[in-house]
Amino acid sequence: MREFGMVPALPAFAGHVPEELKTLFPNAKFTRSPNWGDFSDEFCCVYMLDSSDPLYHDIGKTFLEEQRALYDYTSSLYQCDTYNEMDPDFTDPAKLQAASRAVIDSMTAADPNAVWLLQGWLFENSPDYWTKDRVQAYLDGVPNDKLVILDLYSEVRPVWNKMDNYFGKSWIYCVLHNFGGNTGMRGDLPTLGTAPVLANRASNGTMIGVGLTMEGIFQNYIVYDLTLQMAWVDAPLDMDEWVPSFAAQRYHSQDAHTERAWGFLLQSVYNRTLGYGGVTKSLVCLIPHWKLIRDGFMPTLITYDPMDITRAWKELLLAGTELHAIDTYRHDLVDVTRQFLSDTFMAQYLHLEDMYQGKEMPPDQLCAWTERMLITIERLDEILATSDDFLLGNWIADARALAQEIETSDVSSLREYYEYEARNQVTRWGDNNNETMHDYAGKEWAGLVKGYYLPRWRMWLTEVCQAYTQKRDINESVLKQARIAFELKWQLSREPYPTTPTGDALAVSKRIFGEFAGWNFVQQPWAVRVAEYSPTQTS
Repeated sequence: MREFGMVPALPAFAGHVPEELKTLFPNAKFTRSPNWGDFSDEFCCVYMLDSSDPLYHDIGKTFLEEQRALYDYTSSLYQCDTYNEMDPDFTDPAKLQAASRAVIDSMTAADPNAVWLLQGWLFENSPDYWTKDRVQAYLDGVPNDKLVILDLYSEVRPVWNKMDNYFGKSWIYCVLHNFGGNTGMRGDLPTLGTAPVLANRASNGTMIGVGLTMEGIFQNYIVYDLTLQMAWVDAPLDMDEWVPSFAAQRYHSQDAHTERAWGFLLQSVYNRTLGYGGVTKSLVCLIPHWKLIRDGFMPTLITYDPMDITRAWKELLLAGTELHAIDTYRHDLVDVTRQFLSDTFMAQYLHLEDMYQGKEMPPDQLCAWTERMLITIERLDEILATSDDFLLGNWIADARALAQEIETSDVSSLREYYEYEARNQVTRWGDNNNETMHDYAGKEWAGLVKGYYLPRWRMWLTEVCQAYTQKRDINESVLKQARIAFELKWQLSREPYPTTPTGDALAVSKRIFGEFAGWNFVQQPWAVRVAEYSPTQTS
């Protein structure tokens, strides 16, 4: 980071300690953190050292001193989140003020130049607890020049304007945008091109920059490119002018087809004004059942015209002859094809639900429809496999490679453990937590789609077909047992997944376009129709 001219924000002591510390310091004051994510006792509710205890100051000071000795460096900027998504067990304003003062005092005891970098997410996440008076009390414990707040979700749920610019503290306009590193195309470019400028004007000098706080990268690059550009402008940007410029820079070429493609994307997936809840999540990545369509957090609901995705896809294909060698072009072609297939799968799912509930479709036709849905998932994996950017194999390989960087007598076991954690994090994320975090970090990646999501959907769709044919209810309990058994087995599997692309992105995308243009289906509540585009038009 330092070689790139970046200032690292180093960790500071936030009060979380191992249970064994109670044995070493039996007279110190400890509490348990609230349960997060509905995890079992074995994996939740870490101990907290009360900030009023003298030991808090000693550990906080020593931690920073040891860290500085380890790195032979400090930036004097320290990140620390004591109550993030876990409310304090007290409400007294004086105690809140003392709690924040204890944090900064432990920092400055080790580094007089210390500045605390605090996520403002806790104030948005728990507004019932963090009333305006309590927020002010908590912030008042720190001098104005010793605290910088990340207004974590400024583009959708800003807190700065509810808290009087954080009562004089410096803050950064941040774009959260993505939860769990999900891969759907979504963004609010009109707001991003305007709101940071307006916020700066209203901040009375307390807004000191813009930042990115997304939970995952390698997706929706245009959102983050625009966000960072807003640090250098003092007037709102016109998206009808900026987006074509972005496309030309991204592909190193001014091309009429790519300009039109991005125009379609701008008026659809990137025009989701105040779109709460992150990017659109694909049904493919979710545990199959009825009623998967939802808005709000991690939405699956499509609120744009999906034909705009088809139009953008066609334009990108038409640009392929000139731009095929450009890596960013190939990435975007794969991504738009992925989004089309994801949207198509939703349309197929909705039609299946209509057929199943209506009970008028002959069983053989309903069962044939479930086979079409499985083919859609197979094509999704196929297009993803053509790009380095969408491979599960790279995720696992990177995790296993970390073991080589750690001094241990048993590198092999450590590699196995890291692979398990890599597989677990993008699927079940823990165990015995009532599936609270299941698929939170799901990704449309080659390997994960075909090796994990496809078998789950095949189980469910097979049962849907059989239940409909036999005129009985779906056996949910048996399905759940089979699914969980499969998931647990997959997590422990060491089946290798490719780390290099398979197939040519342009050729595969063009073939899929032709295949789906021939299907010509129309569903409600919205349609995905590609028959109007002949496959020959993309050559």
